[in-house]
Amino acid sequence: MEVAVALARALREQQTLLQSTDIGVAFIQKRAIQRCNQQFAEIFGFPDSASLLGQASYLLHPSRDAFRALGRDAFAEMAQGRTFRSVRQMRRKDGSLFWASLTGRLINSEAPSEGAIWTLDDVDAQILMRSQLDAIQLQTQILLDHAMVGVAYVREHKVVQCNRHAEQMLSKCWGTPQGSCAARRHETGLPATATGLCNWPITPPRWRRAKCLPLS
Repeated sequence: MEVAVALARALREQQTLLQSTDIGVAFIQKRAIQRCNQQFAEIFGFPDSASLLGQASYLLHPSRDAFRALGRDAFAEMAQGRTFRSVRQMRRKDGSLFWASLTGRLINSEAPSEGAIWTLDDVDAQILMRSQLDAIQLQTQILLDHAMVGVAYVREHKVVQCNRHAEQMLSKCWGTPQGSCAARRHETGLPATATGLCNWPITPPRWRRAKCLPLS
């Protein structure tokens, strides 16, 4: 009787722990979902954790090949008693794909058949924003490289980024790590409070007349 009471209490404690976390948690054994929390179910578009019990875990992946690739990469790490971490695309119930941050660890690395605990966090929005930021930065660099004026981003009288025309005009500053040289305000025509995007006509002597656009 005491063992049964202790077991019931342990299961309640485990369930409370699963439901109190903000990330998805699942216990997977023999490639099937044995237990998971509500957050895990919601991330994949299921109404409740019971809907996933007994489901084959490969269904959560974009394809069987993707599932096998994760298994190979994860087992190589977890078999050494370490935690596997990765960012992968996963598949929701409706078939849509999303990026997820995964961690997995075997319950017993000496007996992999006992299963593993996996945690999952939906990072799709962060990945999308990172992709958009990278695209904007690339577009900005292309604009800088092809501008017919010297253009520099100046912060606290230090050149943070500039194109080749501006680099030539400020050549006395270069040869040091990017952002470490102070722009020569009197030589470049920078206003005393210059912070933002500054440009100079490339034809002397007008190149000393800098125009600066503050960045909010």
